[in-house]
Amino acid sequence: KYNIFLQMNIKEIIVYFDYTKTKTSRQYLFRLFNEEEFNLNKTLERQKILEIFIRNQKTIERLKTNDSEIKTILSFINNTDSSNYNQINKILYRKEFRLIDNNINITINFLHSFRNILQSIIFSEEIEYKNEIQQKILFIDTFKIEELYYSLHQNKLSFKQRKFFLMQIASTNAKNMFVNFWDFFYMFDVYCSLSKGIINSDLVFPRFNKNKTFNIKNFYHLKLSTPVKNSIDFKNNNIIIFTGPNMSGKSTIMKSITIVVLLAHIGVGVPAAFCNIPFYQKIKFFFNVNDDLEKGHSYFMQELLNLKDVLVDLKLGKKSFIVFDEIFKGTNINDAMSITIKTIKGLSQFKDSIFLVSSHLNMIDNDLNLKNILKLKLDCIFVKNELKFTYKIEEGWAKLELGSVLFKNLGLNELLE
Repeated sequence: KYNIFLQMNIKEIIVYFDYTKTKTSRQYLFRLFNEEEFNLNKTLERQKILEIFIRNQKTIERLKTNDSEIKTILSFINNTDSSNYNQINKILYRKEFRLIDNNINITINFLHSFRNILQSIIFSEEIEYKNEIQQKILFIDTFKIEELYYSLHQNKLSFKQRKFFLMQIASTNAKNMFVNFWDFFYMFDVYCSLSKGIINSDLVFPRFNKNKTFNIKNFYHLKLSTPVKNSIDFKNNNIIIFTGPNMSGKSTIMKSITIVVLLAHIGVGVPAAFCNIPFYQKIKFFFNVNDDLEKGHSYFMQELLNLKDVLVDLKLGKKSFIVFDEIFKGTNINDAMSITIKTIKGLSQFKDSIFLVSSHLNMIDNDLNLKNILKLKLDCIFVKNELKFTYKIEEGWAKLELGSVLFKNLGLNELLE
C-alpha cells in the first residue's frame, strides 16, 4: 500500500535521481522511493554506500551497459544448453552457433568490465557492502573471466574455452546462483543513479538526532529553478500548522520539507544547506487526496480513513512523520473547524512524532494555543495595489482574506451589481 503523495507525485522527485541503465533497475529505484517504513541502521548503511559511490564516481561511470545488453545476457544465461554445443552442430547450424558465440562474447565483456569496476572501488572504511563486492568478484572469477577475456581479445578464444564457459553458466543457473548476482547488479545501478543525482543537484547528507531537534536550513523544492529558500528550526513542538492565502506557497513549502525528510530516510542527500532531524519509523503524506470511486468513498471519507490509518500506527507506538495538506477541506466549515481542533489536539499527545498540517480555517487560531504547537504562516503584501507573495516562512497565523480581495480586484462586485 503506497502512500498517496508518492502515488501522485513520485516523478516530481525521482526524475532528479533516475539515471538507471535498465528497466529493472528503475523498478528497484521506484520501490526504494515508495517505502514508508524505515530502519535507522539500513538508512545509515545506504548513506555510507552512496558516499563511497560519490567518492568513486569516475570509476562507476565506466559502467556502460544498457537495457538491451542486459536482456540479451539474461536470455542467453536462462536458455543456455551446453550439450548441444559441439563440433557437429557447429557445422550443421552455423547461424545458431554464430548467435551463441556472439552472446558468449557479450557476456564475457560485461562480466569482465563489471568485475574491473568492482575491483577498482576504493573504500575509506570497512562496511558490509565491501564484503558484498568481494563476494561478487569471487563469483565472477569462478567463470575464469580474466583468462577468457584475454583470449577473446587476442582472437584466441578456443572452442574448448567456450564450451567450458557454457557449462559453467548452465551449472550456475541451474543452482539459481545468478539470482543474488542480478539483485546486486540492479542495486549497484540504483546506487550509481542516486549518487549521480546527489552530485548533479549538489545535495547534502543529513544528520539524525535523538533529542527531537528539527533543523533544516535553506531548504528548497528541486523543481524550482530559482527557489526562495527557507529554514525551519524547532525542538519542543510536534504540531506545525501552516496558514496563508491561496498561491502563497503553503503546499510547496510543505512538499519541500516532506521531500527533505523522505530523501533523508531513504539515505540520499537533501536539497538544503543543512539538515539535522529525528529519525522516524513511518512517513506518510497526504497531498491531493482523491475520492476512491471504486469503493464509493467521498473526498471527506477518504480524509477520515487516512487519519484512521495514521492513528492505528501511532497507537502501535510507531514514531511517525505525517503531513496533512488542507486538512478536512472535504466537509462544511462548521464540521471542519470542530474536527480539526479535536484532531490537532489529539495528535499533539504523540510527542515523539511530527505532524505538518495546513489549514484555511482562520477562526480556530485561538483554540490552538498549546505549547507544543508551532504556527507558521506564508503571507503576502500589497505593493501599489498589487499582491506580492514573499514565499517566506514567518511565525504566526495568516489572517488575510485573499478571496475577497481578488474578487474585488477582478471587478466582480461591479459586474454582479
